[in-house]
Amino acid sequence: MSTSRAGWLIIVGIVGATATAATQATWLPAPVRQGLVEQLNERMVAIGPGTPKDPAGLAQAMGKVVTAVAQRVDTWAERGVVDRAPTFPRLTVPAAGNRHLDAMNRYQICNMVLFPQFESGSDLQARRTAAFGLTAVTIAVVRLREPYVAAGGNDQLIEAFLTGPPMAKVLDAVLATPDLLAHVESRCEPVIGDLLATAF
Repeated sequence: MSTSRAGWLIIVGIVGATATAATQATWLPAPVRQGLVEQLNERMVAIGPGTPKDPAGLAQAMGKVVTAVAQRVDTWAERGVVDRAPTFPRLTVPAAGNRHLDAMNRYQICNMVLFPQFESGSDLQARRTAAFGLTAVTIAVVRLREPYVAAGGNDQLIEAFLTGPPMAKVLDAVLATPDLLAHVESRCEPVIGDLLATAF
């Protein structure tokens, strides 16, 4: 499985729960929030050393992180989430011509770099940072999914755009070129830091 598709599955496994909670008005229904908490909790357990041993305490702590990021995103509102999506001047990023989908795609580029950092990194702190970053970026994408779907989009179109050959080509170039990787990291770090600013 390609890293770009694996990165998308981080998102689609969460947002798929929205369909079962469609009667709720909020952009982050309880099942979606719970999925994010469980996913972050599992990642922290997988990292191992330095992770609190008390399962209930860890789950509670991860729940607070998800809540804090979601509240942060709420203060930005839809337009703020779109406007804060990172840009990558050194990359030719595919464009869909839809502001929500294009913003999701730019956030997804951050996930595409964070995912291998979490999966294969040897530095424990870097893996923890990546785990929190993945959750924060996913929350931003989930926030943008709601208006996109309300305007007629769907998860299949999101997946096709975020994981199709043009984006796979971008990912391959980034992972194969240290300068481009550093460029993406430098462009993603500010928004990830902003998303997590009130989480700890």
